[in-house]
Amino acid sequence: MTSAMWERASSIRGGYFSPAVPLPKKYHLVDSIHLAAAIESRCGVFLTNDLRLASFPGINVEIL
Repeated sequence: MTSAMWERASSIRGGYFSPAVPLPKKYHLVDSIHLAAAIESRCGVFLTNDLRLASFPGINVEIL
């Protein structure tokens, strides 16, 4: 993990703010690390079976 991944994971975990959502959505620690690693690695799709992550705006999330 790079420092950029940890910084992004920290911002995701702290509360991801979206203009469409007035309150921050909180993500679990492990979820924020996985999402940050995928984003910083420039993955095109994040595969998961966790419906809570489906609306994450930072990467294309596909539910299995």
